[in-house]
Amino acid sequence: LALLATFVVYRRVAVPISRLGSHVRSTAAKSPPDPVPVSGPAEVTDLGVNVNELISSVGRELRRREQAEESVRASERSYRVLFENSPLPMWIYDSDTHEILAVNDAAVAGYGHSREDFLALTLADLVAPGEDVPGARDTEAKPSSHRRKDGGEIKVRTFAHEVTFDSRAACCVVAEEVGERERLEVQ
Repeated sequence: LALLATFVVYRRVAVPISRLGSHVRSTAAKSPPDPVPVSGPAEVTDLGVNVNELISSVGRELRRREQAEESVRASERSYRVLFENSPLPMWIYDSDTHEILAVNDAAVAGYGHSREDFLALTLADLVAPGEDVPGARDTEAKPSSHRRKDGGEIKVRTFAHEVTFDSRAACCVVAEEVGERERLEVQ
């Protein structure tokens, strides 16, 4: 009688739990996994329903994360288009070290440095002798003189704002050349 009771319990509980575990393991590599078949006694059926709810929840979370990642990628693409195609010189520098982290083509052309040379500079290398190096929190528009690669100076008005760049505190600078405009106004 004990052997018969063990066999019945095994067939009614252990076999459905074993099938449930086997199915979960076989679909674990899929993204998202397939729902598991629900059968057996009430406890095993409840367990199968709970596993299916978990699978559904994980699937929703994966889709939400994929959408968030795509949103970040789209934002990055928009930033790149705006930054790279700006007609005004722009660069991003590290707030602590003042190292240039990124530079657009207008800055490369306007200052005469190659991109690699520009990225090896610090803020102090750009300002003309006698000019103060702006602080990282110095974000209001300021007129100043900057130094080109050939040693010539250009009068610019810079606009800066704080950003996070590659998980670092940084500043994005936009430089507008004002020397020509001032010369014309004097004339």
